[in-house]
Amino acid sequence: MKSVYTGKQLGMGSFCVVQEIVNVIATEGSGHLDPKKHPYLALKRPRDDLTPEYQEKTRVDLMKEISLLSKLKHENIVHTQHSTDSGCTVPENLIMERLEGTLSWKIKQWRAKTRSAKKFLRPKGSYQLSDLYNHQMAAILDISKAMMFLHSRDILMLDLKPENCGFDVNGKLKLFDFGLATNLDDKKKVGPDQYLLDKFVGTPRYMSPEVARGCPYGKACDVYSFALVCWEILALETPFASMAHKDLVMKVYQEQQRPKVAKRWPALMQSLIHRSWYHNPRYRPQFHEIKANLVDIASVKLEKNGGCFFKLRSIGGCHKKVILLSATSLRQNHLK
Repeated sequence: MKSVYTGKQLGMGSFCVVQEIVNVIATEGSGHLDPKKHPYLALKRPRDDLTPEYQEKTRVDLMKEISLLSKLKHENIVHTQHSTDSGCTVPENLIMERLEGTLSWKIKQWRAKTRSAKKFLRPKGSYQLSDLYNHQMAAILDISKAMMFLHSRDILMLDLKPENCGFDVNGKLKLFDFGLATNLDDKKKVGPDQYLLDKFVGTPRYMSPEVARGCPYGKACDVYSFALVCWEILALETPFASMAHKDLVMKVYQEQQRPKVAKRWPALMQSLIHRSWYHNPRYRPQFHEIKANLVDIASVKLEKNGGCFFKLRSIGGCHKKVILLSATSLRQNHLK
């Protein structure tokens, strides 16, 4: 048996809290967890202030999440620790690698960087920061790779949003929080990519119209959420930020209102976002197509302006070479 000692709180959701793990000590025999073998761990557990009913429900959901994550091994999905490889699994609690920040936090940083850059670039220069654009595209590509992996195993995430995307100590983007994820079961299938599943699952701002309306749905609902996340990464703004829930129901789910796609973005990216949040899920692309499109977008970027899709005003030849290397690396890293 192992006793887990936690430190500061890293985050809190509606039902769970995440804390850093500072040590794991054997309660039978002796020995401490070797920090070199098990660095940067975190513990996800039910919140203490939940009612007994919600405590029990949260424990059940956590056990389902532990079971799901134990079968998922991908570079862009959070890694978990289990009794078979670490000896430190705690029943009804999820032990996982510690993430250093969320995509929401990163977007705030990018926004600040963009505002600072406007002092030195032309009026339309926010996207002339090609190094920033490379980071944004890398994040979008990483999310698409993780989602393609999940869908290849017939798993819906159902709550894809910037708050559920994090970065590890090496800066690698990883999806986490699979509390709402579900496996697709053919017994619940009623049509092509249509399953009878729980209604109104996820975060309303990123929720697809078919899920919000209680219609049968499938993998296309994650594609819709992905489109809004892409828009947020590029626009550096929260979609539907000023809308109350009743406005989302009327304007988004019924009247098909979407955020405005900027004309300064690559044309291929504009098209991809528009297709991915189509109101009719049958016309949304699948993630293998999305990833291929994103690689094409990176390729077009290399063919423009000597390696930069957006040309810098006057930064200097040295910086131009650095940006070219960054753009080249972006393409090479994601062609595999």
